[in-house]
Amino acid sequence: MVMKVYHKNTDITDIVENLNWSGDYKQVARKVSMNIVVSPSDHYLPRVNIAMGDMIQVFIDAKEIFRGYVFFKEKSIDGSQMSVTVYDGLIYLLKSKATYNVKGETPGALTKRICKEFGIELRHAIEGSPITRIFEGVELYNIIMTAYTMEYEKTGKPYMPIMEEGKLRIIEKGTTIAKYTLDAGVNLLNATYSESMEDSINRVQIYSEEGAHIGTVNLPESEGVVGILQDVYKAEKGADATARAKAMLQGIGKSAKVEALGDLNCIAGNAVVIREAYTGLQGLFWIDTDEHRLEGGQHFMSLGLAYKNLMDEQNAGSDPEEERASGGSFNGTASANVSQAVLKWKPTIEKYAKQFGVSEYVPLIMALTMQESGGRYADVMQASECGYNTRFSRAPNSITDSDYSIWCGVQEFRDAINKAGVKSPSDMQNIKLALQGYNFGPAWVPWAKARGGYSKANAKEFSRIWAEKMGWSKYGDVNYVDHVLRYYTVTEGSSSSSATGKRQAFIKAAESFAGWKYSQEFRMTNWAVDCSSLVGRAMVKAGLTQNAQMTTGTIPGDSRFQRINKSQLKPGDILWQSGHVGVFLGNNRLIEAATPSQGVVYSKLGNRFTCGYRIRGIDG
Repeated sequence: MVMKVYHKNTDITDIVENLNWSGDYKQVARKVSMNIVVSPSDHYLPRVNIAMGDMIQVFIDAKEIFRGYVFFKEKSIDGSQMSVTVYDGLIYLLKSKATYNVKGETPGALTKRICKEFGIELRHAIEGSPITRIFEGVELYNIIMTAYTMEYEKTGKPYMPIMEEGKLRIIEKGTTIAKYTLDAGVNLLNATYSESMEDSINRVQIYSEEGAHIGTVNLPESEGVVGILQDVYKAEKGADATARAKAMLQGIGKSAKVEALGDLNCIAGNAVVIREAYTGLQGLFWIDTDEHRLEGGQHFMSLGLAYKNLMDEQNAGSDPEEERASGGSFNGTASANVSQAVLKWKPTIEKYAKQFGVSEYVPLIMALTMQESGGRYADVMQASECGYNTRFSRAPNSITDSDYSIWCGVQEFRDAINKAGVKSPSDMQNIKLALQGYNFGPAWVPWAKARGGYSKANAKEFSRIWAEKMGWSKYGDVNYVDHVLRYYTVTEGSSSSSATGKRQAFIKAAESFAGWKYSQEFRMTNWAVDCSSLVGRAMVKAGLTQNAQMTTGTIPGDSRFQRINKSQLKPGDILWQSGHVGVFLGNNRLIEAATPSQGVVYSKLGNRFTCGYRIRGIDG
């Protein structure tokens, strides 16, 4: 094995010691850690000025295995080595955030758009099927992987990003099998193996959204799970209920770790064949983690193996057809008091609101329509002057096709609320900004934002300026917001509306950590938590315990908790799966310390988590 290390195309192999090359399908970016020999007094030793962001390349036998960028270095005055940490290009997907309103775009097309906008070279992205999703200030990695998680939910195929020679490629995880069988007595140095039935589910009952039983899926008896361990799946719109229920089935949990002579193809995301009779490690395994140690012409590796091909599922952003979150979730009701002439257009408004991702704003659109036409004219939403009208004259009230008027108007409305940054049907200040934008046109929102947002004074000033520009006596309706909102009513709710007493106190305590950083190392500081310390510290804050110490592994045996089925969940219960917990808020939502890149966030429950745990005494 011949290793070469280059710093900005300069060979520095001779001064590199202890190079480790590692990856983890959940940690995204592959990493190289190495020590570089340095000396202020040895003039024969090459001096290398390594700066942040410098490119490092590693070759094995003339093949590039890694290309990355320096993100950390450390050296002391009296030390003879400088430690350097380098990440491949995926680190930039983790460190950069963006906002996207995705409508009918495939994961592949979205990935291409992101790469183009952020200067990332793309080798290949699996196309997938169209999605609709709103991402606001979300890491690029989480945006891409949320799109592919939605594809995974449809196909059952796990996806994963990798970098090859500096170019991004989205692969189907686990389809590449290393041409290197790990064999006891040949190249396998050590192996450990474990089995567990703690998370097993061998039967899933399927129910419709209305609660009717529609099917059952079972794990084959050959999987070895003893007794009945049952879960329940409630069918979701657009999802293959049987496929989703089958994905919930869990056999006996198995994991393994091996030490072996190294092979370059044994990396996270690939699979490997093992033959080791004593521990029972026989067959195909998926590589979840890998660490390769390269030094002095020798190559050793440590692999974390799984019996199941898992994906790093992400659930960033929000579904426009669901309630939007604004620090919590909007659980109230919105309604419109409109005439029968407007009400008859509700099905058409709903159709296009769904198509363009604004279903939750149907009552507001109907109130707007009541003001625009009262349902009395063919140009129902008075959309002839908007940019989406390409079939009729731009003169006022010129559209004679009511369906087309609504098609244009809903898109104009969508653009207005997006530009205004409306977070929910109860976000009244931004709704006012958006409504005035529907009346004044697209120039209004940025102009008003630069002057503090919506106000009647700003509306009057904008109208005056544009009336002068156009040579008109007036421009728009400065009272438009008041005119629309007289038909619109919002009744606020709460994410914990069904919780009382101690439950409500616990939920409030958990929500107080929203926005905190995620860290296992600093889980008890005043700025960070991990998933289990979020639960423990919220319990202390709510007066439910005096001891915040717990882990996901200790919760099942902790006398403070009682295991419950997912069908029994109430707001304030704990959601549990191996390695992760969250706090259930009701309405298919939770708060959780998700990942180092996300921190403490509100999330959609979906079909995650194995079971629930109830805090003993929380209802007492």
